[in-house]
Amino acid sequence: MKRRGAYFLFRVLLAACTVMCAGLLAWHCLDIFLAKRIPGSFFPIFTWEDVSARLGRLAPWLLGYAVLAVIGLVWQAARDPGEAPSYQGPMAPLPSLKKRTLLRAGISAAALLLLLLGIVNGGLQDVLIKAINICTECIGLG
Repeated sequence: MKRRGAYFLFRVLLAACTVMCAGLLAWHCLDIFLAKRIPGSFFPIFTWEDVSARLGRLAPWLLGYAVLAVIGLVWQAARDPGEAPSYQGPMAPLPSLKKRTLLRAGISAAALLLLLLGIVNGGLQDVLIKAINICTECIGLG
């Protein structure tokens, strides 16, 4: 029987945590939808306070998952780049595994930073107002 390394077991743990976090998010979103449903109406009314209070319970789980994901990125970048699969044929050679991992981590960090900056400067509220205006104009309520 082939012996599995610690990195393989860590990746299995990370995959299980990914499935668990996705399930928890789906469960809480469904719970929010069903709790705010008005009898006789399909359209629930959500407030920022209700949603943040319910999803705030997931913050420790999501933070732990983010820490595991960062550990996985660092661990993968620290591994020997010679472990990347070799490609043969007319394809151009790919950059080393370490360079690709660092590039992915940098792009992910930049995306997260820009997302947080957009939320902080009120971009989320602007998008919500525009979406409401578009919906009411299309339906003809406004």
